[in-house]
Amino acid sequence: MVLMNYIKLQAGATTRLHFIDHRLYVHTVTDTRTGNPKLLQALEFVVDALNGQPIMVGGVRVYPTYGVTSQNQANQFAGYLPDKRYTSYDFLITPRGEGDLRKYTVEPIPLG
Repeated sequence: MVLMNYIKLQAGATTRLHFIDHRLYVHTVTDTRTGNPKLLQALEFVVDALNGQPIMVGGVRVYPTYGVTSQNQANQFAGYLPDKRYTSYDFLITPRGEGDLRKYTVEPIPLG
């Protein structure tokens, strides 16, 4: 990934992420079935570590985002959003499946 502006997970692969900030927002996307615009709610995290390492591009530290549009996955993070509790954890995230059938396993790992 040349720019490393966002984190994209691969199906079946577990990725360890650490978040330092988040936001909830609504944006417009194109519905892939109808071709029409639709509003989509999203949760977006700022990532400062990928698989336990700072994220570097060309010798410069970067802070990409990890976007969540799956309600199921967002629910798994809900308890960690107040007071940014997620900053005290790394999260092991494993997506399985593709498209609308994609499911996520989210395992919080407390930091020592």
